[in-house]
Amino acid sequence: ETPLLFEIGKYRFNANTRELALDGQVQKMTSTETRLLEMFLESGTGIIERQLALKRVWGDEDYLRGRSLNVYVSKLRQFLKGDPAIEILNIHGTGYQLVVR
Repeated sequence: ETPLLFEIGKYRFNANTRELALDGQVQKMTSTETRLLEMFLESGTGIIERQLALKRVWGDEDYLRGRSLNVYVSKLRQFLKGDPAIEILNIHGTGYQLVVR
């Protein structure tokens, strides 16, 4: 399997092993967290549309899944808080944007 390696600010993310590393500290992520983070990284602009994320990660746009999306975005924010240059912004009416300043 070809490793899917990404750099996000000071972090290194291996999508195959679902590991997010910062300064030697490794955070193991769930498959859902990994799929969501991959969506941000593969979007080019860092923007993911809410409806698309629900379909791609959960398979539907159910209201309860929408609540789950909020929870998982919060988890990603927690995982990435070790680098103050990284932010996940809410884009009203659209979705979210991962920004590295």
